[in-house]
Amino acid sequence: MAVAQLVRRFHDLTMGTRLAGDEEVVCHNDLSPKNTVYRDLGHGLRPIAFIDWDIAAPGARIHDVAHVCWQFVGLGPDTDVTEAGRLIRAVADGYDRNRGPELSAGFACHRRQDRRAMTDRVRRLADVHRDRKVPSS
Repeated sequence: MAVAQLVRRFHDLTMGTRLAGDEEVVCHNDLSPKNTVYRDLGHGLRPIAFIDWDIAAPGARIHDVAHVCWQFVGLGPDTDVTEAGRLIRAVADGYDRNRGPELSAGFACHRRQDRRAMTDRVRRLADVHRDRKVPSS
């Protein structure tokens, strides 16, 4: 899956940098089709970049991989479980073919644990930005 490959390239670029701090990489934290730029490269639309970086922060790779699964696979109450499993595995393999099974198995557990952390992160960002003034147009 091309979007997973793009996430992997971004993560690899941020690994070990000051931006990642003590965490594994910098996470976008809001990867979704609406935050992805697409271009027709001769084989249909392909993801080429991500936008909307306002909640990007240091984190674990699995966080963004799980978010990609949640947003791009279209998980919901009416989702066919077999098809969802196949697509989650495609995302995991696209991100790292050698660790695909491990990533896809860790997805569900991570999403449950990470909801609370994401809520806390958004609240902290809101506190930081609460007093900033937005320029009038």
